[in-house]
Amino acid sequence: MDVRKELNLLALARGADQYPLPELTAMLEQVTDPEPRHVLPGQWYLVLEGELIIDLPYGDFRILRASELLVFDEATDVTLTPVEDVTLLQAALD
Repeated sequence: MDVRKELNLLALARGADQYPLPELTAMLEQVTDPEPRHVLPGQWYLVLEGELIIDLPYGDFRILRASELLVFDEATDVTLTPVEDVTLLQAALD
């Protein structure tokens, strides 16, 4: 018997007040405009819907599509630019 079940991360993120995730601070947001931000070590971004360009220092960038994740091991200044409407889960391990 297969007991695996897909996680609905969007529903989990929206229900975080009712069912808090231990040792995890999460923020669900809709990204519409490029926004410079300072990312702390241990933070990660998971694209739930859409496509997102993350501009990194020194001309580097990453393109994230639905279900792709980027983890930051060190403090970084980034700019988020949506290619299309994006639903993003941002979290930091406490």
